[in-house]
Amino acid sequence: MPAITREQISVAFFNLVASAADFTAVSRRFVHWDQVNETQMPFLTVLKTGEVRGRQSEGLPTLTINAHVFVYLSAGMDPEDTPDTAMNTLLDAIDAAVAPGGADALNGNKQTLGAHPLAFSMSVWGQSPGLKRRRFM
Repeated sequence: MPAITREQISVAFFNLVASAADFTAVSRRFVHWDQVNETQMPFLTVLKTGEVRGRQSEGLPTLTINAHVFVYLSAGMDPEDTPDTAMNTLLDAIDAAVAPGGADALNGNKQTLGAHPLAFSMSVWGQSPGLKRRRFM
């Protein structure tokens, strides 16, 4: 079986999170919030923040890719609007999209990012307002 590339993993992950909700615009190239106008929101962008090479106990090589998912939205000027409600809905949709399902749920409950195993496992970690960090192994 050919080696899985970083690009294959990155594309599969981005497609997964970008399709999690009805985002008006998405970008795999990081876009800072001040470069996004209200007509593009809700907006999703991803930033790879690093990677770590390692070995499993069986000696198999591992690659952990760290990525930040940024979601920008605008609550507008309506004082009755609760921005947390919209953000929580979007983040819950992303969490649901990356949760193992179908064959992945039956196969040890591990997210593989699609039809072929691009990732052995994926987890959410860290905390920050409006930011979820994803880790791939």
